[in-house]
Amino acid sequence: MATKKTPITFDSNPFTISFGAFSKFIKYAQSVFILALIFGFLGFVINIADSVIEISDIDNSSTQTTIEEDFSLSEVTDEESGIEIAAIIGIVIIVFVVFTIVGIAIMSAYKGFLSAANLAALKEQNIGIKDSWREMNKRFNTLFAAHLIAAARILGGYVLFVVPGIRAQLRYEALSVIIMNEKDISARQAIDRSKELYNGHLMEVFGIMTVGGIIPIVGQAIHHSGVSMSYLQIDAYTKANKEMPKAHILNYIGILFLIGIVVLIGILTLAITATI
Repeated sequence: MATKKTPITFDSNPFTISFGAFSKFIKYAQSVFILALIFGFLGFVINIADSVIEISDIDNSSTQTTIEEDFSLSEVTDEESGIEIAAIIGIVIIVFVVFTIVGIAIMSAYKGFLSAANLAALKEQNIGIKDSWREMNKRFNTLFAAHLIAAARILGGYVLFVVPGIRAQLRYEALSVIIMNEKDISARQAIDRSKELYNGHLMEVFGIMTVGGIIPIVGQAIHHSGVSMSYLQIDAYTKANKEMPKAHILNYIGILFLIGIVVLIGILTLAITATI
């Protein structure tokens, strides 16, 4: 596998870094890109279907309310009711935990798989599905453990207060890339390394996430390509003790999108309230 070494220059523009890395992903990891495209399309279709179902549920809510008002429960004792509620809560918690762990395992495998492909592509090495899967499989235990720890910290941040959760999520975006690139690193070391590398660079991650978020179907692949390149350049500059430029202004475009969404929701709420 021939490797062409090119110097890494620091780029904090989320559009150029994301699309530049994505173009290499398409060129050097074509089969992985096609698979990511298929997954992205399926996810897009599922999201559309979920939106249609939610709208249908809202339309039927008034009918369901009327039926529920006419329905009378059979008499049960407080003790029986308490036992049933506790059993239901217990089952819900168990199902939630199982699905969460399975979801983290699947996410860890997929992100590791994409990371292997992106790292090879950014080093201008051709790589296929089989090679990406093999590389991910070697590091799966570390990937899973690291993402499990990160998920707990992110959840804790959101529970305590929203902002720490957002910061934690941005801080650990490059976790899979770090683990796939640094072969001997442990899960906890990868957590610490990601936190250390992205200290002062969270807005750049936010910008890359925004770029991926506004593009349907291939957005996740673009996002991951951008994060992979971001890690490589920050790592290179850190090791060389070079000064990195400030975050490009386009990294803040996501904040404008969020403000726009909030304003739009407010206008729609006022319009609906005025018609009632």
